[in-house]
Amino acid sequence: MKPPRRDTSGISGFLRDCFRIIPQVQSLRILDAPCGYGRHTLWLAARGHQVVAVDRDPDCTQEVRSRAENSDCGGRVQCVVADIDKTMPFDIEFDAVLMVHYFSLASLRIVSSAVRPGGHFLFESVPNHGGNWKQLPQGGLVVHELTQRFEILEKDERSVGPADSNAVFIRLLARRYQT
Repeated sequence: MKPPRRDTSGISGFLRDCFRIIPQVQSLRILDAPCGYGRHTLWLAARGHQVVAVDRDPDCTQEVRSRAENSDCGGRVQCVVADIDKTMPFDIEFDAVLMVHYFSLASLRIVSSAVRPGGHFLFESVPNHGGNWKQLPQGGLVVHELTQRFEILEKDERSVGPADSNAVFIRLLARRYQT
């Protein structure tokens, strides 16, 4: 197995906090898209949840699969290679969907549509580092895209980059309306 290109040990504090808020049942069906090298996938599977890990990079999904098989949570992780900017390769609804450290409007729409009624969507954009503010969402965009289908439960949105950029770092937890 080739070594990870990034640190895979740090679990998002926001993710930890959200899973204290989300009503816990014995096992949730969770989508992690994009999964990267699987730090959140494996953390959730280790807590008994069934996790589908999706990423367009086959090296990432192979590493997640290998790490899951070498742990006690291998049977709870399914890895899928797919480009979430284009489509979701299955027609399943999930109890919780997380989209951490990635943003495109297309992927936001596609990934959030996989949440079952009453389920939760967790979103955290990448933090502002250098010039990456150019790839971050515009202020209010994420909330605007979700409010027709979701109740926003928690939100932290902060301006980043030059004052005229309107780019934001955002974290949010939302629950899909029942109807």
